[in-house]
Amino acid sequence: MKKLLTLPVLTTLLLVGVQLSAKPIPPANSFSLLDGAQQQKDPQPPMDADKAMVFTGKVIKTKGQFVLMDLAAKATYALDDQEKAKTFEGKTVQVTGTLETASNTIHILNIKPVA
Repeated sequence: MKKLLTLPVLTTLLLVGVQLSAKPIPPANSFSLLDGAQQQKDPQPPMDADKAMVFTGKVIKTKGQFVLMDLAAKATYALDDQEKAKTFEGKTVQVTGTLETASNTIHILNIKPVA
């Protein structure tokens, strides 16, 4: 009778031990020496100039923000550098940059007027 009760208890203890060893628990008040950017769980991918794209459109101001209105693609993109965009308000420009699809924002690498 004791052997019948001991076997399930040992099996349970063994399974709990395996689960605990698979998931180490960090101390409650642990601090990392890494800076905040390296601690993020979902860091933004770095801007990669190799993945730069060229967008052509008109810089307009809507809802207090400068955006690029691309009539050919029938799309509007937010522009990350509002100061650069401001100098081209109302003009047709060519923007070289990387597109962050999650926010539909172009990270401007270069912006120039179209002749």
